[in-house]
Amino acid sequence: MTAVGSDLFLVGDLAAKVTVSSILQTGGHSNQRLAGEHLTVGLQARRGWTGPFDLGFTTQMRWSPASPPRSGCPTCEQP
Repeated sequence: MTAVGSDLFLVGDLAAKVTVSSILQTGGHSNQRLAGEHLTVGLQARRGWTGPFDLGFTTQMRWSPASPPRSGCPTCEQP
C-alpha cells in the first residue's frame, strides 16, 4: 500500500498532537490526557479485518490501551 500526501499530513499532524499532549499532560495539564496508548487510524476502509484493524471507514480512529507485558519478551522486560 502506498500513502498519498493527505495520509502523510494526517499522520504527521496526529503525531505532533500526541507529542504536545503528552508533554502538557506531564506538566500537569490533565485536560490534555490521551484516550489510550495506541491509536489505529483507518487510512483506507477495510471491513472484515481482525481488531484493532477492523475500521470500516476512512479516517475512523480507535484508541486502545497498552497490553500487559509478556514474560520472556526482551522488549517488555527492559528496565
